[in-house]
Amino acid sequence: MTPSRPASALPRPLDLTLPSNRFALLGAGAAVLAARTLGRPWGHALRAGAGAFCAWAIARELDPDHPGSAGAALTLALASGVRQPPDVLGAFTLLSALRLTVCTVGERVTVADSVAVSAQGALAGAFAPVGAALAPTLALAGSAGARDALSPPAWTAAAALAGAALGRAARRSPQPAGVLAPALLGGVTLAAALLPPEQPACRTDNEQHPVDGGRLRLTRAVAVTCATLDVASGGARRTAPLLAALLAVAARRTASRS
Repeated sequence: MTPSRPASALPRPLDLTLPSNRFALLGAGAAVLAARTLGRPWGHALRAGAGAFCAWAIARELDPDHPGSAGAALTLALASGVRQPPDVLGAFTLLSALRLTVCTVGERVTVADSVAVSAQGALAGAFAPVGAALAPTLALAGSAGARDALSPPAWTAAAALAGAALGRAARRSPQPAGVLAPALLGGVTLAAALLPPEQPACRTDNEQHPVDGGRLRLTRAVAVTCATLDVASGGARRTAPLLAALLAVAARRTASRS
């Protein structure tokens, strides 16, 4: 018999029996429709829809117990995306990286998963904001550092960093001017809201593990770091899906403590 391939830690099927998942598809479609209604070209409209969906999906990784956070993130990203289209490559790279950090699928991060997200990081290095390019490196380093049954080999983070560096070396478009002080202030503010420990109640998709509170905290730290890097390097508008997810989760946590 041919040995079966190890299951991947990346894909999460969209179960349309769940109201939150149906809302995600409807919201992405609404973003496309809103952009077209405002006279935006099809390319802009499709990117707005993809960005809204990515904001929802990123928030699901950052706040797995609270689908309302994902709904709020989608709404914020929709409002932003119809005005200024987000960087879809960067958003999907961030989503993949964060998923491998928190491990919501419940499968071990395989070498194939690491190669896939590192390739995304290399492409992001060439075409997306710097935070998205470095997200796979930070994610794989953090996931390997957890040293549990879901961790990838430690060398995968170095491979991701090499890929991101190659991508940045091949970059041809100029880097926009950043805003360092506001980026650092925003990063500290988000960290204060998001990083106090929180143990989620949900289990992984395969029902084999509870979602780990330590991994969730690490995932939020990676997300805040990437967002801070993006804003500091002038990519704030392009990284709107990540910012929308962070703001939605931070607002939920702040409200729950008040």
